[in-house]
Amino acid sequence: MTAKVLADVVEALIGAAYIDGGLPRAHAVAQVLLPEIPSQEIRFQSNSRAEVSNLVHQDVQTWLGYNFKNPSLLVEALTHPSCAGKSYQRLEFLGDAILDMIIISKLARHPSEMAQGEMSMIKHAVSNRNILAFLCLELSSWDTLDKTATVGAKMNLSGLWRFLRFGGSSLEQEESQRAVLRRYLGLRGEIVFGLQKAEEYPWQALIKLNADKYFADLIESTVGAIFVDSGGDLTACEMFLERIGLLSCLGRIMRDGVDIAHPKNVVQRLSRALVKFDVKRTLTAEGSDAIYGCTVSIGDVSIAVAKACLCHEEAEVEAAVAAIRRLKQTPLDALAATDTKNDVNSAVNLLWNNTL
Repeated sequence: MTAKVLADVVEALIGAAYIDGGLPRAHAVAQVLLPEIPSQEIRFQSNSRAEVSNLVHQDVQTWLGYNFKNPSLLVEALTHPSCAGKSYQRLEFLGDAILDMIIISKLARHPSEMAQGEMSMIKHAVSNRNILAFLCLELSSWDTLDKTATVGAKMNLSGLWRFLRFGGSSLEQEESQRAVLRRYLGLRGEIVFGLQKAEEYPWQALIKLNADKYFADLIESTVGAIFVDSGGDLTACEMFLERIGLLSCLGRIMRDGVDIAHPKNVVQRLSRALVKFDVKRTLTAEGSDAIYGCTVSIGDVSIAVAKACLCHEEAEVEAAVAAIRRLKQTPLDALAATDTKNDVNSAVNLLWNNTL
């Protein structure tokens, strides 16, 4: 047997132990099969009383739907790496693993057995940084606000991210947050419809949100903090994920068979893996920001172009969506024939020029 088969068996045994007896049994089996894994309890150093009282005084725990026994963990979960000392990075790392564990557990217990590749695609759809950032923005104080009001009327929207502790310029962070909020408020209706009712997953709208990474990090660090504070209670973590809508999104994908194929994967399938993505980054006139463009081509034939995008990923997806339309309208054989003709013409021109 190959090393991969042996590794797969180890992972399968730990998975079987978890399904049969929960986390304690899985941990016991892992200790037997992988004695190198440390068994010590995770310990986190407490923050100062001033930092803790400042956050406990706020309505953060009400938003989260969880009351911390050790509020110091909440402070750590809300401390950006730009601050001196401890930040949320360790809790985020832990929360990422816990999030995967909860999602995979739900997929494994689905009544209809799914292929590993399909489960991986669904897991990515509900745990990527774009949807986590959106759910973080959704965890907001809407009580006194009209969701149908204009963007300008809602710029005082308050959410979990408001309590993130940064180092450096607060003005710069505030301007960045306001830019994200404008995009969020403009895209929110489309994203909510895509997650709750549409037949296809709203990849394009979520990626256009282009939220800073820390919005997604906050969800993962919060999951990690709840896990540690509750003594490893996955139910408490699941309640938080249910509260922010992640588990309901997962449930709808599995129940309704939502098409979660990423646009780039769809293009590769329609083109029989012949397409090439070429992304270019260009500085703006001011020189402080950059815009991105992407060309999708088959050989020398350009079949789709995206311009003036905010990030590399958005440019690729915008171009992929346009390429899907083109490939559905024009048979691949016709595009390939055009490419072949161009290759012949190029060869003739080269020969003629060399002869001259």
